[in-house]
Amino acid sequence: MEMTVVVKDENGVPIENADVYLNNKPIGKTPFTKARVSHAVWKSYEIRVKKEGYLDAEVKSKRGVHIVHLIIGIIGIPGVAAAGAGIVLLPFLLWAFGTAKVQTVTLKIDPKNRIRKCHSCGETIQPMQTRCEACGALVE
Repeated sequence: MEMTVVVKDENGVPIENADVYLNNKPIGKTPFTKARVSHAVWKSYEIRVKKEGYLDAEVKSKRGVHIVHLIIGIIGIPGVAAAGAGIVLLPFLLWAFGTAKVQTVTLKIDPKNRIRKCHSCGETIQPMQTRCEACGALVE
């Protein structure tokens, strides 16, 4: 199965050129991050995303329902009427609740890169500035 990793910021805006890793192996840069994975119920993946200006994110892959495997596991394959066929098809259920096809990761802006306002005079404080250029006040 092919899994797609979608990376967004806290406002839901897609982030481009973020590095995406699956189990510590690079799979590409957003928005083109697809990887072949198993959707067996016992499989799980670590997804890590890095982008300059954002805090790194590391999440475990989410699960999803794979309808075809679920239906085959429960009712069988139409036209198969052999005795005990249902028992043979039950293993399909092991693939019915595996890794979701789309994984969404949210990146938070690194606090060091936020543009702020000075509490004393209201001037804009650029990222990494520790003092307001207008009034000289210290900035957190």
